[in-house]
Amino acid sequence: MIPLIQFELRKMVRRKATFAGMAIIVIISILLTLSTVSGESRTDQNGKEITGLSAISLAREQTHEQAGRLTTKKIGAAIERYHAARNNPENLNGEELSDKAYGQTEQKDAEILSLIRQIYSPKAGYDYYVINKLTSADASHFYQKRMDKVQEYLDTDYTYGNYSVEDKAFFLKMNQKIAVPFAFDYTDGWKNVLLNLWIIIFAAAFIVCVCVSPVFSGEYQSGADSIILSSRYGRSKVIRAKLWASIILTTGLFLASILIFTLLILAIYGYFGWNSNLQIIQFRAPFPLTLMETYIWSVLLGFLACLLMMTFTLVLSAKMKAPFYVIICSAIVLLGPMFIPYSKSSRFFNHIINLFPVKMMNGYSSFSHYELYHVLGYSIPEPYAMAGTAVILSFVLLPLAYKGFRNHQVA
Repeated sequence: MIPLIQFELRKMVRRKATFAGMAIIVIISILLTLSTVSGESRTDQNGKEITGLSAISLAREQTHEQAGRLTTKKIGAAIERYHAARNNPENLNGEELSDKAYGQTEQKDAEILSLIRQIYSPKAGYDYYVINKLTSADASHFYQKRMDKVQEYLDTDYTYGNYSVEDKAFFLKMNQKIAVPFAFDYTDGWKNVLLNLWIIIFAAAFIVCVCVSPVFSGEYQSGADSIILSSRYGRSKVIRAKLWASIILTTGLFLASILIFTLLILAIYGYFGWNSNLQIIQFRAPFPLTLMETYIWSVLLGFLACLLMMTFTLVLSAKMKAPFYVIICSAIVLLGPMFIPYSKSSRFFNHIINLFPVKMMNGYSSFSHYELYHVLGYSIPEPYAMAGTAVILSFVLLPLAYKGFRNHQVA
């Protein structure tokens, strides 16, 4: 059996599509990294704007100095420094800080001040100047104010349906499991990985579809199906070898894609922040996870989405006569849901849309949202519902692909 799997795997790996696919992944990873780095900016101590690698280095140095638990004392100190800088007339250019004063004083607290602005802003919207109304004593309410924001979000009226009392209680209980004070550090590297990971997963899934599309349909096209299916193990071991080879190829291609992108970003930004709370970059997120845990879960969810697309493609490959048509149909299923707008009147419809593979690929988004699936009396958070759906459908589709080729009647 193992020699058969190795044979089928070699056939897949040696195809031009596989090499082209990995080249595309490398190019996309490089372009995403360059785009992310070029968008970075910071103000140095002379008041000059610096960009790119220099900005990243300064941001990492300034923010990492405050690594540790984000205590109310640390938050209060940031508020005090904010006011102290503005109470010094020499720092002002009109009513605002001069660029030089900003670079020397406020910028090192930029990440903490951003969190303060988000959490203390009124319900109506984001107030950049809300810190002007705060004192260091207000810092003691930081974590309670965050919970108030969560409660406000859950109590809001939504056209597609409001949260039930039970749903609100479920999410409030989840939030209470989040350890406070938050673990804080420089997180730009992991933030950029999480924000852009879905693009790499999407590209990997499409390439997987292209690579496995000829597994069965290629045999029909070449006429080899008559030889395979008339052989002793053509309707059993050979088919299983093709399925195992597809799974191995999908796993290897997916992991290589993820590692290339992740290592590129972290090589530039640094690994700092892996143990920071998810709430540092998404303050309202309900899951008690660190950024590393969020990354692992997002990768797992993306892998299950890739496996689901692989099994769907294999089913099509067993039914269709040419790989080209398999690729077209797989692409429609993969891309189609991206163009379906969310409903403004039905949360159930939106839940269905989110179970398509392309939606599963954005794990960071799903772990930041407040969505529950109610199944047989159980309340299941959206990421776990996505993972369960992918596993169940993959287990259903894989035997269908097996039977589809086994039962094929040779002309």
